[in-house]
Amino acid sequence: MAISCTPCNYAAFYERVRTILTPALLGHGLPGYPNPTSQIAWVNHVPEFTNDMWDGYNNFGCQWFCGRVSHWCGEIDAIAAAGAANPPLDYYTLYRKFAKIQWAQTMHLCCGCNMQLNPNVTPPGPFVYPTCASC
Repeated sequence: MAISCTPCNYAAFYERVRTILTPALLGHGLPGYPNPTSQIAWVNHVPEFTNDMWDGYNNFGCQWFCGRVSHWCGEIDAIAAAGAANPPLDYYTLYRKFAKIQWAQTMHLCCGCNMQLNPNVTPPGPFVYPTCASC
């Protein structure tokens, strides 16, 4: 898939947050979702997340995306370990974390960054406890 979002600006960040994170924040495809709680999460989270990511990128550049992927992977590992030790696995939270990673990988490309992000991140399925490697 060709990625086109130049220039790398706030509008591009917002558009990718809206298109990549919205299904995850609403919980599309998960039993019991979307629901009023997920709809409130979407309304509140999109502008806040966009602002935070834009500020981070402006302060740290391309390294920001790698740092975010590493951070979210650590959270995924913790959620998966907790789900393995004490089921059920929290698929809604995992879905959101994987969407954030997909967003960071997309913006990494959109912004012309040349360092490699972890390409082996895939969304979890039933009874799959994902692991993540850092950049």
